[in-house]
Amino acid sequence: MKKLCVLGSFTLAGCIFLLSNANADSLSDFDLARLGISQAELNLTKVDPNNIMCDDCTQFVTFRAYENRKDFTDFPYYYQSGFYQMDFIGKEKTMVTLFGQKGFNTKKGFLVLVKLDNKPIRISDLDKMPSRQWITVKPGDDSEGAFDAYYYPYEGFQSDIASVKWGKWWEGESPKVN
Repeated sequence: MKKLCVLGSFTLAGCIFLLSNANADSLSDFDLARLGISQAELNLTKVDPNNIMCDDCTQFVTFRAYENRKDFTDFPYYYQSGFYQMDFIGKEKTMVTLFGQKGFNTKKGFLVLVKLDNKPIRISDLDKMPSRQWITVKPGDDSEGAFDAYYYPYEGFQSDIASVKWGKWWEGESPKVN
């Protein structure tokens, strides 16, 4: 039995547990439908390990497949202290970019993720990846699924993510600062 903790929409607090048989190696279309996910979903959870009064509290924001958001600073907990963790569910080849500034601006850092399989991905330390190069993270490297990532660092990126864009948005092999 696999436990998949997915923070859902603004009306759903807590976790959804997905039961899959021991031989399942990915989320099927049926599993995604049971979770209310059409193709892909990105969940950012704001956590603050220094806030001992709210040890189990999680504040999250959900982005459905291809829901580009130039600015999500209206998210109720955006200005709360702490940093973001990420859960990414969807099919192979799904691509999403997290930007450290509004308007998909790259100057305050960004992280591009491309799923390599249909398994869920969880990343707790978004700013711990090698910088300015494509890397492949295989299952077991702080994730359930495999993915490619390109990280352009900026101090405080993991705390200040402000916009999200789905798909490829740059020309050439690697993204550039605009």
